[in-house]
Amino acid sequence: MCNAAHLPSKGKGSDSKGSGAPKRQRNASLRQLYRFASKTDRWQMVAGVSAVVVSGANQPLQLVVFGQLLDSFNLTDKSEVQRRIFFLAGMYAALGVQQLITISIQTACFTTVAARQSLRMRAAYFAALARRPLSFFDGADAGGLASSVLEKTTAVQAGLGDDLAQLLQRLVAFVTGLACALYFSWQLALVSTAAVPLLALCVKCASGAYSRATAESALLLDQATSTPLEAVSAVRTVQAYGLQRRFLARYAELATAAAAQGKRLGRAKAALEATIAPIMFLMFGSALWFGSKLVSDDMEAHEYCRFVSESGELQDPDGGRCETGGDIMTAFLSVLFGFLGLLQALPSLATLAAARTAAAAILDVIDAPPDPTDALAGTGAVPPSGRAAGRIELVEVSFAYPARRDVQVYQGLSLTIEPGATVALAGPSGCGKSTLVALLERWYDVDGGRVVLDGADVRSLSVRWLRSQIGLVSQEPVLFNGTIAYNIGLGAAAAGEGGGEGGGEAAAAAVEVAARQANAHAFVSAMPDGYATEVGDKGVQLSGGQKQRIAIARALVRDPPILVLDEATSALDAESERIVQAALDELLRAQRRTTIVIAHRLSTIRNADKIAVVSGGRVVEEGPHDELVDREGGIYRSLVLHNNAGRVEL
Repeated sequence: MCNAAHLPSKGKGSDSKGSGAPKRQRNASLRQLYRFASKTDRWQMVAGVSAVVVSGANQPLQLVVFGQLLDSFNLTDKSEVQRRIFFLAGMYAALGVQQLITISIQTACFTTVAARQSLRMRAAYFAALARRPLSFFDGADAGGLASSVLEKTTAVQAGLGDDLAQLLQRLVAFVTGLACALYFSWQLALVSTAAVPLLALCVKCASGAYSRATAESALLLDQATSTPLEAVSAVRTVQAYGLQRRFLARYAELATAAAAQGKRLGRAKAALEATIAPIMFLMFGSALWFGSKLVSDDMEAHEYCRFVSESGELQDPDGGRCETGGDIMTAFLSVLFGFLGLLQALPSLATLAAARTAAAAILDVIDAPPDPTDALAGTGAVPPSGRAAGRIELVEVSFAYPARRDVQVYQGLSLTIEPGATVALAGPSGCGKSTLVALLERWYDVDGGRVVLDGADVRSLSVRWLRSQIGLVSQEPVLFNGTIAYNIGLGAAAAGEGGGEGGGEAAAAAVEVAARQANAHAFVSAMPDGYATEVGDKGVQLSGGQKQRIAIARALVRDPPILVLDEATSALDAESERIVQAALDELLRAQRRTTIVIAHRLSTIRNADKIAVVSGGRVVEEGPHDELVDREGGIYRSLVLHNNAGRVEL
């Protein structure tokens, strides 16, 4: 590309993830995690939360039954003891059935809703990425972005699924257990919960550390993931140059940095558990001692609660109820198991923190302000009716790439291209020839001046319609996994005309016509599977010349009024270039359309209607080949002389 010097880089001034320390990300709220919930999802969450409340109360209720069981052994009536034990055994069985039902419901509801949220968020995230302007990708790690579509949404799904259900269940168990403890022995409950504020502070600090470590680890893992993607996609080059060790070392460096954040998370968890455990067990020991003292004091104050009512319940002579050993154990164990449940919930808390961090990064992209060059938005200017005539004007255009504002590519460039004319752009390397394509396609908008198509500023036109009027053949043809017919048909599909596989006989005929125009039909027909031949990853099954002719056919299948050839033959060997150039020459002779040729080898543009020479951000020379060659001291003449002498690669 001739404007390589002006292309955005991933240096210190860019937004690349690889530059500088990773930025801290915010965390999404629980409400934002369920942003894509439907009415059905809400009802399922109501059912799931209801099941969580019931299942969370199960353990404290078991402890109540256990306390009653302990008191049953204090009764002197053997038959009453048996009756109570049988009844309490039945209560245990009922609680077991209740757990079977409620846990099944809560798990099914939470995991189902989580899968739906992840699916919708993944679709919205990918759609938002597809609608970002090219300036967004100029400074981004493409491999990290691609992997994040799956990885971040998977983290969200994990945080909203069974882990969240268990976290809520343990919170409910703690609250219910505390309520039971207050009922059976309020004094013991208050003593047992004296350390709750301290524990809450520890959990809050740990949660913040979890979020920071998770966010930074996610950013580093995105960078690490892009390294094997890059190596695998260019495996031939890697093996040809023996770069395996270099990529392995690079991956190890990034993975080690991510692992360091993982260690930080592990240290935070270890510190939290190491802090909470002694506090909890000290509190348990104090509570157990205090409970025994309560029973002892109560018995001494009320003559050991020797009066036994007809129901078998211990009462004091004044008619009040004694705090029995069962009551004390119920209160004590309710607080004990409640706190142990919170400790067991820490991994779920870390999973939820990772989900909130991932969701925040996703929603930042989804909620980004709409871009005026978004061709999928379906809003904005109404597309003109009919086909473009193909008259293009650049009026005093000034432009610099967003990632490199200090480098001015165009400084008042003006150029007129008449309908049906073939205009070539020439100039020294880095002059900004290919930038014209970016502005015409509205990948970027001009900083000053106007780009005009058929009398209308392109910024006032529908982006989708505008791009459907342009057929682009780039220096490096990009083919997608699929058949030859599928790749050619994508050109018509992108223009809203169908095409590709499954488009019917008319689409297949259009694909074949385009292939014939691109001089590709002969080699395609010679293949065993013809147009059904798989091209492989990035067209690896085809030669360079074959890929380029497929790319030309893809541009032609939509029959565009404007054809852009951006150094279409510069990357080919001499024989492939001759074949492709012959196809292009025949194409231009057979059908007149506005054609813009970005020149690499000047021999390919000598038959153009007009050649525009770009230098210093402006068009400095215009005219046919013969006229420019005869111009003494002209830039084009100098380029031709150097090109013919083989001293400069243009």
